Amino acid sequence: MSQLFNNIKIFSSFWILLACYFTIPIFIGPVDPANWVYLMDFEIPFIWWMIIPYYIYYIIVLLPPLIWKDQWKIRNITSILNVMTIFCYLIFIIWPIHTGPIINYFRDAIESHPLKSLHYIIIYDEMLYQNALPSMHVVVSSFLCLAYYHDFKSYRLFAIGVGISIFLSTFLIKQHFILDSLSGILIAYIGFYYYKIKTKSCK
Repeated sequence: MSQLFNNIKIFSSFWILLACYFTIPIFIGPVDPANWVYLMDFEIPFIWWMIIPYYIYYIIVLLPPLIWKDQWKIRNITSILNVMTIFCYLIFIIWPIHTGPIINYFRDAIESHPLKSLHYIIIYDEMLYQNALPSMHVVVSSFLCLAYYHDFKSYRLFAIGVGISIFLSTFLIKQHFILDSLSGILIAYIGFYYYKIKTKSCK
């Protein structure tokens, strides 16, 4: 129990930093995205049931203190997540684009599917309307799923399935442009590459 408490204490710095996301829209309003950001998204279908894996993200971010027993790894994972989060926040402050154009294009489908109430929370809430690029959902979940895959053989299928599902969900439910999600993958992989280097150095 003391180990779990220590892990939670270490990882809680990331949870606190993640919660700061909601303060950005208080001080900075959204800006319109350039046309080139979302040109491909009109050709990508809206798939309503992908809202389910989108919400799995909120479970993924709670798991690290429960899964990793090695405090050295928890500290490294936490510090890398914090750096990636701060980097994303800097982009959100400089260029807080929203996904309005693509939401308006698919509005009828978004407002008529069985889980539309879950959709309204993320696309119409003023706190979640902006800060599209990069996708924090993809940055965080992809990094953690890569780390799960790297460290735990028994979780590999789970990590691959969840990571891919959350990545796809971000642009298939039109919460993000596909460019947001691809940039999120890139940031996550850079973070994971650094994590692998750090892991090798301690062996």
